[in-house]
Amino acid sequence: MKRTLTIFLALVLTISIFAKGPQAGEGEGSVKLVSSVTADIGTVEVESTYWGVISSDEMVNVVSKYPGRLRKINKEEGDRVKKGDILYTVDRELTGMKYNMIEEKAPISGLIIKRHASPGQFIGPSMPVYTIVNDRKLYAAVNVFAEELDKIRNSKGIFLNAKGKEYSGKLSKAVAYGNPMNGMITIKLSFGKVELILNQRVEIRIVETTQDGIVIPIDAIIKDNEGNQHVFRILNGTAVKTPVETGLKNDYKAIINKGIEKGDEIIYIGAYLVNDGDKVKITK
Repeated sequence: MKRTLTIFLALVLTISIFAKGPQAGEGEGSVKLVSSVTADIGTVEVESTYWGVISSDEMVNVVSKYPGRLRKINKEEGDRVKKGDILYTVDRELTGMKYNMIEEKAPISGLIIKRHASPGQFIGPSMPVYTIVNDRKLYAAVNVFAEELDKIRNSKGIFLNAKGKEYSGKLSKAVAYGNPMNGMITIKLSFGKVELILNQRVEIRIVETTQDGIVIPIDAIIKDNEGNQHVFRILNGTAVKTPVETGLKNDYKAIINKGIEKGDEIIYIGAYLVNDGDKVKITK
């Protein structure tokens, strides 16, 4: 589909430009207009993209140890607490009985993401008052097929896109069993001290392999019916058919192992409309 679109754009480019000048292929000396790129040193990456959800292994619902009436709230949603901070006070006074006020403390350090009860409300041991999450140890939970695990373990890089920036990470854990219904497992990817939001959906880019070398756009490479590949270099205004051997490719560009050198001018748009020896002119 992508290559078809490129050919279509090339046709549109050629037709629209030649409508104002010499027609391509009309007699000797006709010049074909093309767009070109300069072969340069670069890197080609083959990668896979996944979606993950930011999660935490340490999330606690704080419940009262005793039944009673909630008298004082010390913390609100969004507050950061340390382990041992006093969160709220419970009045255990009942008819005919006198109890001391009970102070409930934070069982972990972290961020309060939910307050479930209000002052004056009667609470019991099974009713949560706060939910606290340790947001210093967040990770991206990603579902992948079990057969992809080795590829991820041996990857050249794991990256997370968040807030317009890309952060490097690593595989920290893979579950020991998968989902028999779909054959998928959950992996945990950690990204160090990156400010993430619990339950945030994030894009994960996993680089499977890379190669450095001379790079040109994939659509500048033409393959004939026999499977041979070539490009058209531009030499002194002439298209020169040049066989090439390719290395690593992705959807956008390819490494050229043999056939061209750094600095060669390569026909990009219009490559499918020229023949070896055609006179060409580069248009922007």
